[in-house]
Amino acid sequence: MEEKRISKYQKPFRIVFAVYGVLILACLVVMTVASVDEPWWVLIWMFGGIAALQAVVPVLAATVEVKHLLQLREGTREVADKAFDRFASILTIVLAVLAIVSMAGQYWVDPAYPWSATDMFGKLQKLSLAFGVLSLLPFAGGWIVKKIGRNQKWLRVCAVCLTVCITLAVLLIPNQKTRYNDGGGIPARGSERYEALLYEIIVWDRTHEFDGTPVEQVEQRTRVYVFPFDCYEYKAKWDMKH
Repeated sequence: MEEKRISKYQKPFRIVFAVYGVLILACLVVMTVASVDEPWWVLIWMFGGIAALQAVVPVLAATVEVKHLLQLREGTREVADKAFDRFASILTIVLAVLAIVSMAGQYWVDPAYPWSATDMFGKLQKLSLAFGVLSLLPFAGGWIVKKIGRNQKWLRVCAVCLTVCITLAVLLIPNQKTRYNDGGGIPARGSERYEALLYEIIVWDRTHEFDGTPVEQVEQRTRVYVFPFDCYEYKAKWDMKH
């Protein structure tokens, strides 16, 4: 019986994961300190604790994937299906990087008109959380393939299709519907807004300003605003296309 080789990356990555654990505990401690009235505690809580916890999922996912790829390269790990493993590895790293970039953008982007700072911050926060959670999907698919799909091609194909479908559904299916207060009549009219993570749809039905002042009646249609243009202010979206 061939003796199983121990990866030279095992010990270094154990140290890395231990450091992650300490950092997470430190963030939790900072976020639960009672004396958050002190300005410096507030800054640490806002830019340290929340950001670190928000980033922990994609960072861990990417780190585990890097470890996995290094072990594959040195030949100390086997996979059930090389094609699926390559797909899962690439998707995990891409989603993790997008999550971290989106999170960093919340604190570094300083949008000016026509952008809405509030909408931009909220959108980047949602994208960061979505990409972070989605980065765990390939792990779930890989676990299924490893446990019960080693010799079942149909299961591996289903795992790939399901992973892609869930990712696209989370990013592209509208999850929120609101109505602008820019119309009148009984029943109440107004432009309807359908928001997805990567775009939004506005069914324009604008007859008044928000203060009730009538606006010029022009042809209005259903319009799609793809990220980042969905973070434009209301007036900028109207001026852009309606």
